[in-house]
Order: sequence, then structure tokens, then C-alpha cells
Amino acid sequence: MPVEGKKQYGDDLKSYSDLTWYVKAIEEIIPDSYVKFEVEDGTSIFQRIFVCFGACKHSYMYLRPMIYLDAIFLTGRYKGTLMVATCVNGNNGFYPFSFAIVSSENKDNWFWFLENLQQVVDGRQIVFLNDRHEGLLQGIPKYFPNSYHSYYFYHIKCNLPIGSGDANSKPVLDLFYKASYSYTPANFEEALYSAHSSTLAESFNNWVLPFKKLHAFALLDAIRYFVMNMMSERRIEGLENFNTRLTPEYEALLKENIDIGRTWNVVQSMERLYEFRSPRTHFVDLLQKTCTCHRWRVNGFPCAHACAAIQSTREDIYSFVEPYFTTEWYNRTYQEIIFPIPNYDKPKFYDPSDRVIVPILVPPPGRRRTQRMKSSWEKQKRPMMCTKCFTLGHHNRAIFPMI
Repeated sequence: MPVEGKKQYGDDLKSYSDLTWYVKAIEEIIPDSYVKFEVEDGTSIFQRIFVCFGACKHSYMYLRPMIYLDAIFLTGRYKGTLMVATCVNGNNGFYPFSFAIVSSENKDNWFWFLENLQQVVDGRQIVFLNDRHEGLLQGIPKYFPNSYHSYYFYHIKCNLPIGSGDANSKPVLDLFYKASYSYTPANFEEALYSAHSSTLAESFNNWVLPFKKLHAFALLDAIRYFVMNMMSERRIEGLENFNTRLTPEYEALLKENIDIGRTWNVVQSMERLYEFRSPRTHFVDLLQKTCTCHRWRVNGFPCAHACAAIQSTREDIYSFVEPYFTTEWYNRTYQEIIFPIPNYDKPKFYDPSDRVIVPILVPPPGRRRTQRMKSSWEKQKRPMMCTKCFTLGHHNRAIFPMI
């Protein structure tokens, strides 16, 4: 092996061995963090690592029990996959909850991820949203038998068996939207018969994009740095800028729902039960917090019909809003601190017993490509006439090659 290759391998070996130090640093510096680090017995080859910082673990009780699960393929020297679980905060923003680095996205690794996720959540029923991977379809009912299970709107939309250039693509997409946003089984069946949320996880994917080539240790530290900085910024933002009882996103939504139902005629049927026309007839049960449009129950937030009924009672409308959407709970979400982890005391060398061997590169499933995938700028487009050199080619006057 060339000298440069030996140096590269030595740097990689040092980077993966740093994980041992990093795991101990997280457990000592960031209180109540949950870390699961596994290497292969006998060979000490890196297998996988799961991390949930103590601040994220404690803040989960102030978040809606809705978790987005996704896997991001890493493009570094030793590939691998980053598995992430993200939540939604009280202002409808994404909240990175836990993550793991594994060799590949398969059933065994998803089972292992869900088993560890079980250790950092509370007993509330969880709504899981995912991309229909086999490991999640089987793992979620196994480890979270009482949870609800949904699929990514975006992934299903991209996998529809129709191209954008097809003449029927727009009607099919319209029916798909109608079915996806149906609040009753009857409406869903109607849309499905006629055809015969983009996700917050994508926000985390977009942020991780510049770091997909990093080694496991550097990637973990980059994520910790990002989460630490994000929590600090949102803590200051909530304390200084959020001056309403609800967060700005839901305060605006509440006012919009109130304005929509302001002209509706509300008739009381019995105590806490109301009927009105909007123009269709609906009834609202304030005791059960339900409406026949089903939006209150699905979204967990009073719909326009519910707001109209509450306004007619002259009761405090905020008492009918779940605490997840309040500024108070938003501030509690970010009250925990992720402490810095300085590396001034990181060892320069490790004993053979503490070394972690770089992972074995696992080829992706499926037949290997005979040709590499070209970048967008490499793809040949239709010829165009250049007004500078007056030739037919793949450039114009603006991008005329200066050679």
C-alpha cells in the first residue's frame, strides 16, 4: 500500500477510535444522555451508534407525540446510513430528537433503532410517519404496538406510477391530494374510487447534506454542535419575541379560524353541543373536543367550527387549545441545555484494546450500475444556437467557453 494510503487509513482509524472517547464525554458532560455504541466482538470493527442527548430526552414531554423516521445515505469513504427521529415543536418547526449511524438501512438496523428509541420516549401513544421501509412496517407494531402509523406524503407522491409529462398526471395528482387530505373514511373512499405531510424530516436531511462525507466522529460532533446552537437560538427567540399565549404560527391560525366562523349562525342543542351551517351543517361537541369535520381531532387544534361554537359561549378560547401550542410549553421545550464538549483532553493515541476499526464497506443492494450517474450540468441538452460564435452546440452567448 502506498504511504499516502497508510496515512489515510491511520487517520480513519484514529477518527473511529475517537468515538470511544466521545461516548464517554457525552455521558459525563451532558446529563442523562442515552448512548448505545456497538462494535463487533473480537475484531472491534465499528457497527452502529445511537445518540439521544439528555436535553432532547427531557424536552420530549413538551412536544406532540408525533415522530418522523427517515434514513440518510452517507457518501463518505466508508458510506453507512444516518437514521434520524425528528419531532415538531409548538411553532410547527422541526425538532431533532435522536439519531444513529449504522452500516446500512435494513430490517435489523431499524429494529435496533426502534428498540433504543423505546428507551427515550414516554408512555404516550405516538404517531409515526415514515417512508414505508420493510424494517419500519414490521418494527413499529413490534416495539410500539399501541402507536399510530402513517406514511410520508412526499415519498408516496414521488412513487406514483405516472410521469409528470403524462397527459393525466394533473388529474391523478389532484385526486391524490384529495385522498391524502380527507378527514373521513367516506371522503377517502370517494377520492380513491375516482382515481381507480410534506415532512419535517426533509428539513433535517437538507441540513445534513453538507456533512454526509464526514466520518462518524466528525458527523456526530457536527450534529451536536447544530442541535446545541439551534436550542440556544430558539430559547432566546421564545423568551424575547414570543409575546402571545400561543406561538406565532398557531396564534395566527387561531385568529384566522375565528374570522372564518364569525358570520356563522350557531344554535345550541344542549349543554356543550352546538349546530350551525357553514354552509354545510356541522355540530361541535366542546366536552369531547370533536367536530363533524374531524379537523379538530386530526390536527389537535380547534377548527373554524369549534372556534365559532366557543365564541358563542364567551368562554376563554385558549382553554380549548392543547398546551403543546402555547408559548409557555415552547419555552419549556428549549429550557434544557446541551453543554459544549471541548476536545483539549482527547487522547492522541489509543491502546489496542480501545481502538475501533473502521467499518467494512458494504455495497448497496441491487445490480451495480454500468455507467456512473451524471450531474445535472453534465447531461446533454438539446442543441442551441450561440449568437457569439454562430455555431450549433450546447452553449449560448452567456456561457460561451473562453478557450
